Amino acid sequence: METYIGRLLHSHSYRTPSAFRDQTVLVLGAGPSGKDIAADLVPEAKKVYLSHNNDPVAYETPEIVEEVPGIRQLHGSFAELLDGRRVEPDVILMATGYRYSFPFLSKKCHPVVRKEHIEHLHKFIVDIQHPSLYFIGLNKDGLSFPQYHLQAEYAAACIAGVFKQKSREEMLNEYDAMYKKLVTDKKREAMFYHCLDLYQWDYHEQLSTESRVPNLDQGLEKLYWHVVDRREFSFSDFKTAVYRINDDKTSFKSLYEPDENVEQQKTLDLSKQ
Repeated sequence: METYIGRLLHSHSYRTPSAFRDQTVLVLGAGPSGKDIAADLVPEAKKVYLSHNNDPVAYETPEIVEEVPGIRQLHGSFAELLDGRRVEPDVILMATGYRYSFPFLSKKCHPVVRKEHIEHLHKFIVDIQHPSLYFIGLNKDGLSFPQYHLQAEYAAACIAGVFKQKSREEMLNEYDAMYKKLVTDKKREAMFYHCLDLYQWDYHEQLSTESRVPNLDQGLEKLYWHVVDRREFSFSDFKTAVYRINDDKTSFKSLYEPDENVEQQKTLDLSKQ
């Protein structure tokens, strides 16, 4: 990496596509940030390489976007890919995720972070060793900000005494069971403890029930899966779609979708699913 003469940036530095006008950009990583940035660059960049080692991110991508394997090495102005091909990007934008860091916490209450997994968190929120310490927003995928709202409601309810916090032994037992469910049983790395996948919906229900606050609208869950599907078929412009949750809270209405083949004003009713 030290020998590469082009620009190296992390996705947290990305702001607008205009900064990359007429440039060749290699986006390293095809997680949510990588895919979003690659799509965002389409109107401005000359060429976009989306470099990753996963399944294709979409059924069809714009002509200037090319999915390529990961990087083997960098040298001079070139990036050598895992398939032996060499490309010459002006910029390599690393959408490779983040590392958990808590420099503002004293060592006396600093959580144990091992292999990008924060150990001993009950409900992904409560530090079991320091049960008056709450973490919000550590999970990495899913319906992020509505989930973080429920986590904040849970912490506030616990502090306010809406429910009695479980004993450390009970919390540890639940933590161990959840680790087994999300990591051990799926034979995944520890970092995937913070990726809830399909379990997120049960998790939301647990938080809302214990906190005694309304759960997320059913229509929001259906909209989430609809947008996930749309992303595969409308890679570069799916984010321009406009939706509204209906008054019944169990369905949503598509006000605009950038695809002539998609019926506009479509209503999906969860109560019939």
